Amino acid sequence: MSRVFAWTKTWLDSPAKAKQRCVRLLAESGLPYMRDVVIPDEVGGYTQIDHVLLTAQGLVLMEWQHFSGVLYGSDFSQEWTRFQGNERHEFLNPLRRVQKLANTLDQLILGEKVGVPMHGFLLMSGGARFAKGWPQGVLDQDGLRTWLSGQSAVIPARYQTVWRVLLSRVACEPVTLL
Repeated sequence: MSRVFAWTKTWLDSPAKAKQRCVRLLAESGLPYMRDVVIPDEVGGYTQIDHVLLTAQGLVLMEWQHFSGVLYGSDFSQEWTRFQGNERHEFLNPLRRVQKLANTLDQLILGEKVGVPMHGFLLMSGGARFAKGWPQGVLDQDGLRTWLSGQSAVIPARYQTVWRVLLSRVACEPVTLL
């Protein structure tokens, strides 16, 4: 696909279509996963996680966002900045939310006691690019496809047990089960 065609495709792409492609990739992976997971938050309310997967490396939390323009930000920065045309928009680093959700989910399943590693990713669509390179933990559609292809289908029994416990403790739409 030519660069111009690829750019035009992402420019015309809607967030809904991009999210559908992401969901399709997750479903095709064959890994157990849940979508739209609702968990208690730290202030007595509830919060939602886009996707939680079970892999041979542990539980993986994925949040999805649609961006366009040029982004400035890193894994460690408090805020990211998006430039699109003459507009400048500053916002909280979404990787921090992903990490916070991973910590909350870890506490919910008593992660330290069961020893299941927790990982988090920001899935990004919309054709945005990072001016100074992609932060660790951010995947676009191609990055997600590559990451999923490297995942083993053999999941330890202990992780499967934790997955079943997690399913009993959250409100979600389980898409694929063990």
